[in-house]
Amino acid sequence: MLNTLPSISASYDAYSLNATTRCFEGTRQQLISDIKSWLGGRQDEGSSVFWLNGIAGIGKSTVARTVSAFADEQRILGASFFFSRTDGRTNPAIFFTTIAFQLAHVSPAFKKVITDVIRNDPLASGAILPLQIRKLIVEPLQNLDTIPSPVVIIVDALDECSENGAHDILVQLLTHLPSLPSFKVLVTSRPEHYITRVFQKEKNLSKIVMHDIDASIAQSDIKIYLLFRFNQVTEVLPGCDWFWEEHEFLFLVMLTGSLFIYAVTAMQFIENVRIQNPRRQLERLLKGKTSANTTSTPFVQLDKLYDQVVRDSVPPDSEDELSEQFRTVVGAVIGLEEPLSLWSIEKLLGLERGAARAALVYLPSVIAVPDTSDGIPRVYHPSFPDYITNPKRCKHPLLVIHPHDNHLHILTRCFSLMSSMLKRNICDIPRSARLNSEVEGLDIKVKIAIPAWLRYAVIRWPVHLAAVPPENEGAMACMERFCLKNLLHWIEACALLGELNLAIPLIRQARDWAVSQHNFNHLLF
Repeated sequence: MLNTLPSISASYDAYSLNATTRCFEGTRQQLISDIKSWLGGRQDEGSSVFWLNGIAGIGKSTVARTVSAFADEQRILGASFFFSRTDGRTNPAIFFTTIAFQLAHVSPAFKKVITDVIRNDPLASGAILPLQIRKLIVEPLQNLDTIPSPVVIIVDALDECSENGAHDILVQLLTHLPSLPSFKVLVTSRPEHYITRVFQKEKNLSKIVMHDIDASIAQSDIKIYLLFRFNQVTEVLPGCDWFWEEHEFLFLVMLTGSLFIYAVTAMQFIENVRIQNPRRQLERLLKGKTSANTTSTPFVQLDKLYDQVVRDSVPPDSEDELSEQFRTVVGAVIGLEEPLSLWSIEKLLGLERGAARAALVYLPSVIAVPDTSDGIPRVYHPSFPDYITNPKRCKHPLLVIHPHDNHLHILTRCFSLMSSMLKRNICDIPRSARLNSEVEGLDIKVKIAIPAWLRYAVIRWPVHLAAVPPENEGAMACMERFCLKNLLHWIEACALLGELNLAIPLIRQARDWAVSQHNFNHLLF
């Protein structure tokens, strides 16, 4: 019965690029100690909510994973949800259903009451968020005679959910927590205004602002990390020419400021396995950085590091074609709603075989590039998409990825694929009036007829449409052609993929977009 509950793999130990990352030994000691004290505090004292906030790259998710692992070891972890744009975990509609799914697996008592709800009210999992949390979590658990204390819920990177979704999730959590006195919730996020505004109304709240922690403490932690990594370089690159001077090391520590992501990215830059020259990489990293003023903006040094990485990827004297390929491929890696393999990216974007790898091969400091074409490239940290999509931060005009243009390009390719590949009875099923469950080997037929890149186009095009300005005539023209030629074929594809329940909401979403520009007379909605 629980298998019918919509959920995704979003826990702290779910597969992702950084799933195994924990706070480096000897670092973040006071911060972790403060959070553990909050976890162990009496339920009738202190707060039930802890907000850990801080700027991008300061290490919030690493702390959250460390605390999650500790809570798991202590058998007090009820559930954890790690939002991630990179891994496609951004949908607020499956947040509470995933939390309920995890709760049901940590306690037989939780499992029974949640299973009973799903059996008696199968529509509860598809309800709006206030009904989801009330029907799937609050009311079932209130019916239990006893609940172990504490039950910890960890929500990481809430800002990587949509603005409205993050706001609604937070409001519902704070509204219903008093009804579940055994529960404690740790939330990490950037200090976005829509999150800050909700927390400002919460009177009983524990909070730590990571970028307000004494700079000397942060620098000491980063120094410990960098010293260990410096001493490991020859293990990563055996036989390489590697040495450093103390003043170089201390200067690099200073350049990091409070940003752990700078230290991590710097080491990936130094240990570039394709270049195999860490000494020269260190010199390049430090070259020209003789000013001690690193505080003009929180990201000034990180941006300089990203500038160096990007300049290596596409040299200034390169032809425009390389710059366009960079924007296209990197734009897909950071802009797709769910991760795709290199091969699928090439098919989705209409690129030649090997073009995606060629565009990413010199970006190993910021993007994990798989060894095979069926592997998935992943951005190490959201601070890089923040940088490359901001023309005020990225100093390479030809390489800046403008989000609206990027979404429009992906949207256009989605429509192009659907136009060329979708057709009536795409799986060539004899007697197509039969139910899907009656068709032998349907899963294999669907995978062949609707490969990953076409599936992405079918399911995800409305997300990219919503990100395009409503007045865009090119997007409207694509919509009109799609509605006239492929709408019924698209609905059939949704049914074959088991996503027919998405069809009407997606059509409404597209209609709302068209209505917003007052030019929808020809759309067949």
